[in-house]
Amino acid sequence: MPKKRKVMMPKGAIQQKAEWSGTRGSYLTRIADLARDTIEEIEVVPIREPFTYSRVVYDHERSEYVYEVWEPQLAERDKEFLDMIKDSLNRTLEYEWDKMAEKDKQEYLQEAVDSFIASRGLRIEPASKDKIVYYIIRDFVGYGPVDVLMADARVEDVSCDGTGIPLFVFHQKFESIKTNIVFADDDVLNSFVVMLGQRCGKQLSVANPILDGTSTEGHRVQATYSREVTTRGSSFTIRRYKEKPFTPVELVKFGTASPEMVAYLWIAIEQAWANGGPMARPGARLTCSTSSVPRCGNGRTTSLSERSAGRRRTQCSRRWRPAIRRCPRCTRIP
Repeated sequence: MPKKRKVMMPKGAIQQKAEWSGTRGSYLTRIADLARDTIEEIEVVPIREPFTYSRVVYDHERSEYVYEVWEPQLAERDKEFLDMIKDSLNRTLEYEWDKMAEKDKQEYLQEAVDSFIASRGLRIEPASKDKIVYYIIRDFVGYGPVDVLMADARVEDVSCDGTGIPLFVFHQKFESIKTNIVFADDDVLNSFVVMLGQRCGKQLSVANPILDGTSTEGHRVQATYSREVTTRGSSFTIRRYKEKPFTPVELVKFGTASPEMVAYLWIAIEQAWANGGPMARPGARLTCSTSSVPRCGNGRTTSLSERSAGRRRTQCSRRWRPAIRRCPRCTRIP
């Protein structure tokens, strides 16, 4: 009987095909066990499986919830490769990078990583390569260290109060809770808020340290640069754009508005009035209130705001004219 021939497979390929033996996470991302007996695991949710996961735990000693972000763990060798590829991309990215769509950017980065590895004859396991590609796309296309938070549909607000301070999120289920993400270095945090400004089409600097804008995805962004305004370092708040607007029924169900308030808005919206400061959410009230009235056909809807309304649209009109109030001091009078 002829002897069977063994086919050798790369170690990374075997690792990819093997079923993950852990209880939580994946072969790319391992979720660590709880550090203490006083910490209780509440839930584990995959965000972008098999790369990223979120875990909410409750610390009985401190009586607080903590939102944990888990991403692929990199070995020292993989970190060196990642730094080399990032440095190469920073010097070779095409000048039309900003004009490319997100999907095109991801494909471009995938091809760039493959080309870098092939041109230098590097031997990288498939699992390690997947991790490197993930971090490249996260940092060049996504929101870097907070990309997992921005990808979680249940997170409505992400805020940072300074260097060395844990970020906080407003969660639909757990409300305001602390995360395990910290910007430990001033330079890293400063670079991040500058990136936020670029996403909003604005520039942050020592001379102009305050940002108030809207990102290309429609997220509301407010930030301060360095220690010029906020003494604990740069700070930012990202209020995520909601793809599906709230309905009046949901506002009543959540306890945000009473039936009488919704009925009043129903009547008031006939005159198309909805005002209030930034935290009063006039845009959200306008958006949800317009779903309570009949379609306006070709009628025109005009909204006036201090900043861009992003992708928010009223639900009753196809002719929506979003206007932005100009500061009198910034308006030149001939």
